[in-house]
Amino acid sequence: MSSTTGDSSSSASNRITITESHLNPMLQIVTYLLLAFTTLVLSFRLFTNILVKGRMPVSLEDLLFLSAFLFAVAESVTMVIPASNILGNDINQITTDELVGGLKAQYARDILFILSLSMAKLSSCRNIFILSPNDIHRLFARIIAWIIGLWMVVCIFATAFQCGIKGPWMQEDNHCIDQHAFLTFMCVMSIITDAALVALPLMVIYPLNMVLGERLGVMLFYCTRALIIPATICQIVYIPRLPDPNYTLHVFPYSICVQVVQFLSFLAVCVVYFWPFIRSLQGGLERSSDTNMISQYVLSKQSRPSRSKVASLSIPPSNQMGDRSNYIELRATDSAGSKRDRPRASNTGSNRGIV
Repeated sequence: MSSTTGDSSSSASNRITITESHLNPMLQIVTYLLLAFTTLVLSFRLFTNILVKGRMPVSLEDLLFLSAFLFAVAESVTMVIPASNILGNDINQITTDELVGGLKAQYARDILFILSLSMAKLSSCRNIFILSPNDIHRLFARIIAWIIGLWMVVCIFATAFQCGIKGPWMQEDNHCIDQHAFLTFMCVMSIITDAALVALPLMVIYPLNMVLGERLGVMLFYCTRALIIPATICQIVYIPRLPDPNYTLHVFPYSICVQVVQFLSFLAVCVVYFWPFIRSLQGGLERSSDTNMISQYVLSKQSRPSRSKVASLSIPPSNQMGDRSNYIELRATDSAGSKRDRPRASNTGSNRGIV
């Protein structure tokens, strides 16, 4: 009887409890869940590339996407390691050594978060750059990519040297840069770039000569990135809590926002593959690797073409190719397919309209 009582008391003492002064288990649960969802999204994209298209991801866009995933995994690992147990806990319950270890983990986590976010944004830029052959669209994509690259370099250097050549765990607050101002700048610039990455695909897709319902569907997938903006605004709202004397406890909502922003940034890169994948399912997976799964739409103001004009949206015969700069391809497995993957005109007929 006494052994049974001892076992029950031991299991009760090992049970994870969440209190107002001990929120770290909840943070770890959210991190594990979002990491699992991120891996699931990655698996879906690999599925569309390998099974449907029959190739491994080797393009620049894919490499940027995979690097974003690796940085996201590394950032999530720094969130669940024992050193990060200080997050969501009352600072009075934390020893000096634990606090130093937690600050070191936070230092690495901030840099990895910036890298993950930047790689995901650059992958989206590459997607838009290849999506449209229009020179103006590509110029805007280049400008956004340069802004993101500059933002990434500035944020990494500011984070790495926020307290000079020494780590933030070795300096007092008055020897470091203003974290409130820096983090606000970082979040505001992130919102601006996300808004640009939402607006540019709409500029590309809106003029397409395609059925209004399909056009709105494609635009909706690209607008998924807009979900990142409210999450980033929440980051800005919780930034003033960071200098709080009990910041290890009060940083909990800010840390949750960081994980959500990272996941949504990763999701926004993959969700544009959902529409072509659904279109390929409508034609049958057994035919999805065929060129019939590539839809070409002319850049036009006509949003609802009549059925009698569907042939005018097709690829012209090889002797009538002419200038193809006004056509955009939406691929069944890669909406940003490279030029070398585009079908030759001799392999496509005038019946290759809206699929």
